[in-house]
Amino acid sequence: MRKLLPKTREVQRRRNNEKVVVDLHWGPVKIRQDDDRITEVDLLWESPTDARPSEGRIPRVHDHFNVPEDGLGAVFFVLMQHEEHVLASYAYEDDLRNGHWNQELTQHILTCKDSPERRPKVLAQGYVDCVKPDRYYHGIDK
Repeated sequence: MRKLLPKTREVQRRRNNEKVVVDLHWGPVKIRQDDDRITEVDLLWESPTDARPSEGRIPRVHDHFNVPEDGLGAVFFVLMQHEEHVLASYAYEDDLRNGHWNQELTQHILTCKDSPERRPKVLAQGYVDCVKPDRYYHGIDK
């Protein structure tokens, strides 16, 4: 995430019951709106907390996306680095399983989601580098 969102700013957060200063990572991300306009937002990423030491988070995703809940299964938030900018998108599980999305990325997302090694309450998250053979599936890769 630090590569995709390379800028930092200091914010106060509570860690071990004390207020401390932590680096919040952020960067510009392009998003295609429902009317096909491309907008740019500053997306934030917060490093792991004491409660979830192996999971960072992207707060306020729903502020940038209008994701209708229409029974198409889980919704996956996807960030893609494309040359000099980062694109954000989302994909429904049903669309992935029915071949309506990029097949290479679909394979990685569903491999992570469907793995019997992933504990039930661990988020299906990770990254795939399509240039170098590098990947990580949270809760599966050691």
